Amino acid sequence: MRHVIAPLAVVALFLATGCEDRQNMRAVPDRGGHATGPDSRMGEMANAPVARKDEQWYTMQDKDTLTSVAKKFGVELEWLITRNQITPEKKKTVGAGYNLIVPRK
Repeated sequence: MRHVIAPLAVVALFLATGCEDRQNMRAVPDRGGHATGPDSRMGEMANAPVARKDEQWYTMQDKDTLTSVAKKFGVELEWLITRNQITPEKKKTVGAGYNLIVPRK
């Protein structure tokens, strides 16, 4: 009888503990559409834009500016800023290595 009750108690403990964790967990999709858990560093990107089928990602180079990238892809500067959700605070971090959504050529 002990051989049945002990494993059942352990299983019940695992289930009770696991349920609480699952209820608090929030999946956040990354840029590739994959889900990730709350422990990853994707939390700050939860509201990040996702490129549509007619768009692509462009990584800014050393001499790129938002204006030059807008001209390069034939879009208005305002469209580029709005589409990539670039706030005045974010503008300070835009530069070489920054990823932008641009129209697919």
